[in-house]
Amino acid sequence: MLLHVPMPSLREVGPDLLVAGILDRNPMAVGAVGLFLGMAGLYELYFAGISGQTLACRLMGIRLISYRGTPPGPARGLVRLVALAVSLLPAGLGWLWALFDREHRALHDHLAGTYVILEE
Repeated sequence: MLLHVPMPSLREVGPDLLVAGILDRNPMAVGAVGLFLGMAGLYELYFAGISGQTLACRLMGIRLISYRGTPPGPARGLVRLVALAVSLLPAGLGWLWALFDREHRALHDHLAGTYVILEE
């Protein structure tokens, strides 16, 4: 027992346990989701915002730039991180936007003023 919460057995661990824990306001489940979102946010903020490339972007040969052609920077990276949540909320329609946009930019790229380009 940790934090007065019983620990599940290995057979009980899975996505349904996490969802049930969040719905029950289990402090360990809520903390796990908060930790995951915080780490994912820091990863996105550092790699996409400051260096212009996440590991996946590097593997695919693409780079994130601002309208000046430089990496977005921490402020624009933070705006893009918040805008990613806005793009995700209505069932991911912010990414669908890119299919119909002239420049093929997603909603979060428009809101943050960033572009995704192929590396040469």
